[in-house]
Amino acid sequence: MKTLAEVLNIDIPVIVADADGFIVAANAPFHQTYRWSQEDLAGKSISAIIPPALRDAHHLGFSRFKLTRAPKIQDTPLDLEIWCGDGSVRLAQHFIWHQDLDGAEHFIATITPKTQQADV
Repeated sequence: MKTLAEVLNIDIPVIVADADGFIVAANAPFHQTYRWSQEDLAGKSISAIIPPALRDAHHLGFSRFKLTRAPKIQDTPLDLEIWCGDGSVRLAQHFIWHQDLDGAEHFIATITPKTQQADV
């Protein structure tokens, strides 16, 4: 079993939510990359970082998982937008999973920025 400190001690952006979808913590690379402070996120719903156009889909999927315990998007790289603390939206690759940390269920996501490719 990993601890929250171990999960946060990686060099790529990571955010952690509790079993109810409330943000527990994010690491320094997450804060630097997406311009959110810990104070802005702690205790808020994970939907705070989801662009408004994607929130209904997130709530539906999260509710489905809570009822069925059958993951549909976990452990699969997903290219999705993320709402940044400065109000901008960025494309990023999300990799989401759940596991026990410090004896409690958590949802963990690494969210790696995607570089914008120029049209050729």
